[in-house]
Amino acid sequence: ISGCSYFTEPYFWGNLSLGSNENGTFKLYPNPSTGHFWLEFENLDIPSHSEIIISDYSGKQISRQLYSGEGYNVEHLSPGLYVISIVLDKKMIAQKKLIVN
Repeated sequence: ISGCSYFTEPYFWGNLSLGSNENGTFKLYPNPSTGHFWLEFENLDIPSHSEIIISDYSGKQISRQLYSGEGYNVEHLSPGLYVISIVLDKKMIAQKKLIVN
């Protein structure tokens, strides 16, 4: 399946609890978004070499960039439901849904 080989562990969309894990949580705002969103982390230390991955809800990777601590532009995305994943050392550590209007 395209895009699944990036992660070192199995990557399933169906039964994941999107939004938090045992290590901490993050806020994604505004949500729904009309062009930009920001991330705010709670009890989750995010190194600068972490990646922010935006995927559509079918799992297709739309973009991947290093965590910057600044806002993210999604003006190029069509309206719909997306998944924002935080990846460190090729392991997904947290993710959340994003609605783009």
